[in-house]
Amino acid sequence: MVVTALLAAGMLALPQSKPVYEIYAVRYAEIPDFPVAGLVKGADPARKMEIAMMVWLVKGNGRNVLVDSGFYRDQFFKQWKVKDFVKPSEALAQAGSKYSYFF
Repeated sequence: MVVTALLAAGMLALPQSKPVYEIYAVRYAEIPDFPVAGLVKGADPARKMEIAMMVWLVKGNGRNVLVDSGFYRDQFFKQWKVKDFVKPSEALAQAGSKYSYFF
């Protein structure tokens, strides 16, 4: 499915060409004390971990593709204690992407 989406977006070329791709994980926040049981079935409910919140940017073949647009809605701040938050579009801009208008 991902390959089909990348083909449709023009991110994959025919086998004879060898495009170069760069993949960036751009961190925009973290959630401390997240319950591991929310990620792993059967995990100890008392076990907590810090989760880095990131968006993924794929650059290559003359195009940029944003794989995960992140979050910035109030409902998530009420649900989780978010730390060191930067709006995802601002984090992308800091990473040098001119495609911060996705948000």
